[in-house]
Amino acid sequence: MPWEVDREDLLPQGFQAPHMTIPQIMPTIAPDLSNLPDPIEFPEHGTMKVFSELERVAKFEIITSDEGAYYYIKLKPTGDAGGDIVFYLDKNTTFETMVPLGIYELLFAVGNTWYGDKELFGPYATYLKTNTLYEFYIDDNDVVWGLSQDLKRHVLGSLHSQPVDPSEFQ
Repeated sequence: MPWEVDREDLLPQGFQAPHMTIPQIMPTIAPDLSNLPDPIEFPEHGTMKVFSELERVAKFEIITSDEGAYYYIKLKPTGDAGGDIVFYLDKNTTFETMVPLGIYELLFAVGNTWYGDKELFGPYATYLKTNTLYEFYIDDNDVVWGLSQDLKRHVLGSLHSQPVDPSEFQ
């Protein structure tokens, strides 16, 4: 015999049980992959696409983690820093290059199956944007300031990011 409680006399006078609606659990629906092109080979590690004619004078170093297999990284200018800069990197590597001066957003996608520059890694990937702007500049002493960004997860690390829609990479 199951245990039952039917003792309203134990409840405080005037007590009203809260109204609760239990949400209906919907089955998980897999993403539609029918519109994706066939997977292709990821570009060679270190391949860059620079959509800016400005001189590249500031050092930028990026360190990828061992999560995922490939990294598609985009520096997106916020002002007059020219155009986007895209990097194709393997996991667990360090890559150095030169970039134009300016202020940029850093977006990165991590995945295993590459569908090309439009679809990137498709629906089974991680798409992130850092919460920090990256400024490459020359100070009053004519010193060029570059940056290094480590994408590895660290306890109490300083890299804060948020998920973004893959369309932000276009």
